[in-house]
Amino acid sequence: MNEVGAEQGVAEFTGEVIGPPNRVAILDAGAQYVDLIRRACVRLGYPADIVPLDTLLADIEADYGAFIVSGGPGNSHAEGAAMPDPSLWETDKAVMGICYGQHAMAMALGGNVEPGIAREDGSVKTTVDVTHPLFSRTKNEVDALFTHGDFVTEVPPDFAVIGEHTMSHRDGSEQRVISAMARGNLVATQFHPEVFDETPQGYDILQTFFADIAGLEPSTELLNLQTEADIALRKQLIAEKAGDRHVICFASGGIDSTVSTLLAQEVIEPDKLHVYYFDNGFMRDEDDDVIDMLTSVGINITKIDATEVFADATITIDGVEHGPLTNITNPSIKRKIIGKTFADYKDVIAAQLDLSTDEVMLLQGTNAADRIESGFSTGGQHTAQIVEHHNQVAEIKALEEAGLLIEPLADIHKDEIRRIAEHLGLPEEIAWRHPFPGPGNAIRILCARNGDYITPDQSVKENLQLLMAASGLDDAFSAQLLPVRSGGVGGDARSYIMPVALRGPADWRELEKAAKILPEGMRDDVSRVVYALTDTPTASFTLTETFLRSNERRQLRHVDRIVFEEIRARGLIREMSQCPIVLLPLSFGEEGQRSIVLRPVKTSTYLTARAVTGLHINDNFFFETAQRIRSEVPTISQVFLEITGKPPGRTEWE
Repeated sequence: MNEVGAEQGVAEFTGEVIGPPNRVAILDAGAQYVDLIRRACVRLGYPADIVPLDTLLADIEADYGAFIVSGGPGNSHAEGAAMPDPSLWETDKAVMGICYGQHAMAMALGGNVEPGIAREDGSVKTTVDVTHPLFSRTKNEVDALFTHGDFVTEVPPDFAVIGEHTMSHRDGSEQRVISAMARGNLVATQFHPEVFDETPQGYDILQTFFADIAGLEPSTELLNLQTEADIALRKQLIAEKAGDRHVICFASGGIDSTVSTLLAQEVIEPDKLHVYYFDNGFMRDEDDDVIDMLTSVGINITKIDATEVFADATITIDGVEHGPLTNITNPSIKRKIIGKTFADYKDVIAAQLDLSTDEVMLLQGTNAADRIESGFSTGGQHTAQIVEHHNQVAEIKALEEAGLLIEPLADIHKDEIRRIAEHLGLPEEIAWRHPFPGPGNAIRILCARNGDYITPDQSVKENLQLLMAASGLDDAFSAQLLPVRSGGVGGDARSYIMPVALRGPADWRELEKAAKILPEGMRDDVSRVVYALTDTPTASFTLTETFLRSNERRQLRHVDRIVFEEIRARGLIREMSQCPIVLLPLSFGEEGQRSIVLRPVKTSTYLTARAVTGLHINDNFFFETAQRIRSEVPTISQVFLEITGKPPGRTEWE
């Protein structure tokens, strides 16, 4: 059972259909993707458990037919580096190392691991040996997700290199990357086969490992059995947590809160379940539609207009008061204020219900990606914090510690939640609805005061031009550093650095190349690449003071409505998993205007994502939508399309 499940009383299906010889043990080295390994096992028909990295083999060997050592942010060559039990490498059962797991295997058995000339964060093509069983079902070139700066430079004795490619640095140097190695029952990859969004052939690689190398027998019924068990056990969790107390749920219309609420309705008495839709002032222009949609599936919901409460909200951090929210430009403080205000509202509603605060529970639809990115691993260790989600701030954690929080979906990912939604009979427009963050547009408006420009060093500008020239990109595109910061992710950690804007022809393959090369070559300075969809009188810009005021909110809501009208009209809802719309405080023309970034992505887990571009859908959508925005919202000076995946850019910008 994983850590979140253990804390909350949620177990996996452990029926007799799969006996212990066909279970998989995942030794957790602290990666944010560790639970994706478990999910991949279940998808392929093998039950799996996440256990601490230092678990003694003698304690678990009899219970499992194969072992996987996960990735992680650590350095295996560092003094005191976390390592599995050395006996693991001597077992006769199959063992697979992934990323840090490959490093640990190499270091333990006489190989060598060193920092590379650069990190690799994102999808990379690597050549594999298809004559080896691990790659017998793949092509000889694999697109795969790499997320580390350390690399095996020498394999242990008797190991074969079964995957490799060349990595280049912007200074012209090159390095051989050993992307996979093997000896008998021991195999390892530098990349992540469990992240199917970014490693499309990862399914085949893991299937081969389990069936052909480990000799395990899968169950074709496990996935359905797991979903049915999930539903039953999560209802049990809600009932046990709530007891006789009242439960408040803030439903946004998103799939997470909707599923949580529907499960709660089946086990909590109607007079003790109180469901509210919040208008915090930052929602989409669709309040009535959301309420009608939730009502149509049997949810009794009440709307609360909390616009002024959130606008005036403050927070005190280390004795310093920050706020009101409408004056805040720091994204972390914005999230903290919003999370605190949601938590405080639980007590406001409790008072309205004439109940004491400890008589009322808060139910929320936190999912595994929320917790993992906030630094709360679903495995045995904490991960690096990539972002502090509003539903994971200190005030929410205090409710958890007091036993007043119910998060029935906190250990599963979006695709698993959608599968539960389909089992519950929810219509497609709900089950496949695009997520919208609880803070809403508050985190999609990049705020700035006058004078808040970021002035990049001249060396950074020169590096950008050198990289464009060295890669031949400057033949088609001009590149410009934008003076704002946005959240990124690399190596299981957060970055907060600049984007690069490209202008030029819609050559999507060259743009995809740029989206990979520029963040890799400037990893300390750049995490995103955007492409200008519209022409402007000039490439120079001015900063437009931007806060969370009514004008900025109306501006973004108007653009958001246009974009989703176009998405629905063109039948693209299933072609993209989410499409955040970002308001930038930059004008490329008349002073006082702003710019927009469209951020369509495709993902199943939201831990990684592929940017949706003209390589994936008809690019008329992008250009015609951009022109419509410019025409109908004249205060928008430029429309960009983000072409970067996750990693290195996060799905949201803040």
